[in-house]
Amino acid sequence: MAAGNGSMGEVADMELWRRVWGEAKRILCGGTVLLLAAVPSFGGDDSRLFTSGFEAFSGGDSKQAARTLGHLLEAYPGTRLRELALFYLARAHFRAGNQEDAARAMTRLLQEYPGTSLSAKAEKELMGLVVRYRRGEKLSRGDDELDALPAGTLAAVSAASENEAAGLPEKNADREKSEQERVAREQAAREEAARRKAEAERLARERAEAERRAQEEAERERVAREQAAREEAARRKAETERLARERAEAERRAQEQAERERVAREQAAREEAARRKAETERLAREQAEAERRAREQAEAERRAREEAERVRLSRRKEQPVRENVPAKRPAAPLPAAAAPVAAQGAGAEISGPLLRAVVKTDTTELTPGDQVEYLVTLLNVGGRRAEGVALRLMFPDGAYEPVDFARSGFRNEGGGALVLDDVAIDSGQALEYPVVFRVRNDAVMGQELRCSVRLLNGAIGTWDSYRSRASFVRAPRRP
Repeated sequence: MAAGNGSMGEVADMELWRRVWGEAKRILCGGTVLLLAAVPSFGGDDSRLFTSGFEAFSGGDSKQAARTLGHLLEAYPGTRLRELALFYLARAHFRAGNQEDAARAMTRLLQEYPGTSLSAKAEKELMGLVVRYRRGEKLSRGDDELDALPAGTLAAVSAASENEAAGLPEKNADREKSEQERVAREQAAREEAARRKAEAERLARERAEAERRAQEEAERERVAREQAAREEAARRKAETERLARERAEAERRAQEQAERERVAREQAAREEAARRKAETERLAREQAEAERRAREQAEAERRAREEAERVRLSRRKEQPVRENVPAKRPAAPLPAAAAPVAAQGAGAEISGPLLRAVVKTDTTELTPGDQVEYLVTLLNVGGRRAEGVALRLMFPDGAYEPVDFARSGFRNEGGGALVLDDVAIDSGQALEYPVVFRVRNDAVMGQELRCSVRLLNGAIGTWDSYRSRASFVRAPRRP
């Protein structure tokens, strides 16, 4: 009998502990949600981290680039720059000799962005490591000391966020008050959990003989929970289907609106083209008519002058005493000048808040007659699309002769300048433009050669300049 009572007591204890633990989990989950809701976020840190990592990568510091980009992906997993960050993180690990992390990062890029065009710009050896990594081969890790991001870099990136927070004392006071209230709620929840645990232990000791009724109560609660879970699942399913229908309807309306706007733009463009054509034809007709009238007037004046001269000569023959009297000739009127017509165009507002450009070459020693390739990279790490961007590639025309530049869209402006106009780039996108030069035969030995790219942001109308590293002209090696 005692053993039976002991068994009944243990079952009651277990059931009560399950109920108390369920209450505690709900309280802890609520506290966690409140804690996460209180965490602030600043949307510019991901762009600053990416810019720091990309500049380190462009400057040849692969380890620093890997540390910075790795920290970016850990701190901001949902950043809009994730695709570019994974791409340059894989290349930074690859250049640092860390084959395993390079293959892992590139594999993540291909899995998360299956249709990305960046894979075509990666090194062939890196893509080969991806194949080996997927087969499960053991790859070299190289230098593993890449986890800790220097404090200076983190301080520089978070400086803007701290400045913003310093200017909002009232918001910080509210946040501190909310934090105190959250701590108080958690303390009350812990005390309530402790109280319930003590009460459960007391009830378990007092009601050990009521095992049957406790089991029936537990069964009823289980059935109720399952019923509630089924109802909640049905409600979520219905809500998901409703949201899907609303999203599809919104997309359809947006497509219809976009189509109407496109048709309106095309119609307006056609009307404007027809208006300009009609205006041009009208001006041409008026010009032709004016020229015709001028020619007729000139011809009439010429005939009048000839008739006057003929009459004068005949009178001179009839009246010889008046030979020395000069005849008056009518002055020819000046032709009317046509007034020029000024064309007027409408400007467009351009947005490109965070544009960066890099020009680089892998060749540092050149001989006369060699060909050298420069790669111009344009990036948009801002939050909006940029249009009407202009690139001006300056090169030493006394030593370089442009060979292959038209395929990238550049035009030779002369005076050592190649120009690329009207470039559009989306947020988080990178564009590359290769240009090939030939070293002139009369290049001076030991001369330092550099190229620079000037980036025009049409939104603010200013230039930013970026230079390549130096290359030097060497004498040809004798065989």
